[in-house]
Amino acid sequence: MSQVFLSHVEKDGGVVEEIAAGLEREGYTSWYYEEQSKKYPGVPHRDLTREAIEEADIFGLLVSSHALDDPGPYVEIEINQAVKRQKRFLPLLLDVTYSEFERRRPDWEEVLVGAVAVDVPPDRASETVPNLVAGLKKLGIQPGRAGEVTEAEEPQRTETDVSPIRILISYRQADANAIAARIHDRLAQHFGGGNVFRDVASIAPGALWTDDAIDKAIASCDVFLLLISPRTSLAAPGPSGTCLHPRRRPRLSPRRSSACPSAPSSLRSPTPT
Repeated sequence: MSQVFLSHVEKDGGVVEEIAAGLEREGYTSWYYEEQSKKYPGVPHRDLTREAIEEADIFGLLVSSHALDDPGPYVEIEINQAVKRQKRFLPLLLDVTYSEFERRRPDWEEVLVGAVAVDVPPDRASETVPNLVAGLKKLGIQPGRAGEVTEAEEPQRTETDVSPIRILISYRQADANAIAARIHDRLAQHFGGGNVFRDVASIAPGALWTDDAIDKAIASCDVFLLLISPRTSLAAPGPSGTCLHPRRRPRLSPRRSSACPSAPSSLRSPTPT
């Protein structure tokens, strides 16, 4: 369970990483998007942060000139989630004064409900960690948790512990065969070989490579993993049901045509003339 959630804009990722490392040396756990998104690729930002904010003891908001100039959508989403869950806020000021912050983002300042800010020295973010730790302890947030299972103690998941999920790997054999094979092998180690489909690896030797076999694999998969290489032709189906690029590049292989009919209408190519 995270104790400190660190909200920030992408340009301040290095500063947050340094703060998080310092907190963890003091026995605290922290959560920031760059680190967690590596563990859960493909999970939408909103879904990934919702649970983390729910579990956090305090919401750290890094306010910088970058954040004030262009906060982007994600910081706003995270703040709204923290307000909804009535989290305590910890403002971290990087290269801006509190008065500047209050003047430029009065809406953010309002949700902090009088929380005392901590100044973060530019290029020396780790120096603010002792102040952070002292503040956290005064708020009753102590390092570690009684009964918490640490990463070292956490039991390793085996293949039988993983929820069954079927993945189909779609790729262009001419220029993505090698990487597709490596991805297949890694996914098979985690999800089991029977749950990862790659045409040449999954269709039995001697069996016919048919549209029907591919259609069945696509129909039964939970995840359609499409490897896009420079020569991949991406488009929704033309009138014949096959996927055609509006500039008439070579067709996708038949195994991908089955996945195309569900493409949004906004992605469909003009009817070839």
